[in-house]
Amino acid sequence: MDTAARTLARFASGLQLADVPDLDRERATQCIIDTVGVALLGSTFPWAQTARRYAEHYGAGSTSRVLGGSGARVSA
Repeated sequence: MDTAARTLARFASGLQLADVPDLDRERATQCIIDTVGVALLGSTFPWAQTARRYAEHYGAGSTSRVLGGSGARVSA
């Protein structure tokens, strides 16, 4: 019996962009643009900068980057 994760992975790995309706692609694009914009604006707030410095100090040397950060690689 497949798990829900395996079923979803099989579906996603077989999905082609042409299979996704135009309206859904447009909405997904808008959501991604909104997410990046909010993340970049949020990164300017003092508490976000504190969280970034914490991640850079305690999670240094990994493979992820913080949006709006210094470009240092941190742990996700």
